[in-house]
Amino acid sequence: MIDVTKYESVIQTVLESLKVPAQQRKDSAQDCYVALIEATDHLEKKDKESPNDMRYAARICRNLIKRKWSLNNHAMGRDAEVPIQTLSASTPRIAREIAKLSASKGSMIVSDEELYTAIESLPHDQFKVIYSLYVEGNTHIKTAEILGLTKSRVWTIKEHGVENLKRYFEESI
Repeated sequence: MIDVTKYESVIQTVLESLKVPAQQRKDSAQDCYVALIEATDHLEKKDKESPNDMRYAARICRNLIKRKWSLNNHAMGRDAEVPIQTLSASTPRIAREIAKLSASKGSMIVSDEELYTAIESLPHDQFKVIYSLYVEGNTHIKTAEILGLTKSRVWTIKEHGVENLKRYFEESI
């Protein structure tokens, strides 16, 4: 088991870079520690292979906070608790996108966890659009209404997001 307290400075840097309000920093830091404990196996592997364990820890923390924000923004104005949705490669819409991504690179198998991590790594605007279109199943028009964008802007952001996902998986090969 790895000592996750060594990532304290990384967590604080991420919280500052994302401009997490001071009253939420303690809770967010605790959530990051829990996520790092859950990712101990990966961190130990990264620690042995290269000094990039700090970058990996930062990515875990950053993605966790972005995901919490996305879920909180989605839940605003609702009394009911929003269930956490997970991505599944067996969903037809996601399967088509995976097929498009893998068509140019030959056969590529991506787990649900890897796909969700890739989507979480996107810039926030791309994350919101991709999440709305492919996870929630909204149309371009509905996504534009929800996010206060034009339909063409949603399409452009989606295209950039798909390109970033392609790059993410090309770099991980």
